[in-house]
Amino acid sequence: MQQAFPADRFYQAIRNDRVAEVAELVADYSEALEWAWQDDHRPLHFAALFGSVRVLHFLLSAGANREARIRAPQDPSCGEDHALRALRHGCTAQDLASWAVGAHFESAR
Repeated sequence: MQQAFPADRFYQAIRNDRVAEVAELVADYSEALEWAWQDDHRPLHFAALFGSVRVLHFLLSAGANREARIRAPQDPSCGEDHALRALRHGCTAQDLASWAVGAHFESAR
């Protein structure tokens, strides 16, 4: 019997751009690519929001849903950066991924 999906570990691996750990979890848990957190955030959303470019590329190559959208945050006190605002106004995970990769390369100049 398979253990419960380790969502917190997966989240931390995405947040910290630990691509090997993300790849291991995706291989071990079939639901990993489509796991949804609060407000329907998917792994690809988090990778883009955190600027985890290596994980972002891995998730895209592994088949993450590029069309996934999030719901508006339920907590009105929650801060919102321009990337999250873009998602709320209809951008897909792919749009945000493109933005994140572009921003990463711009900051590296």
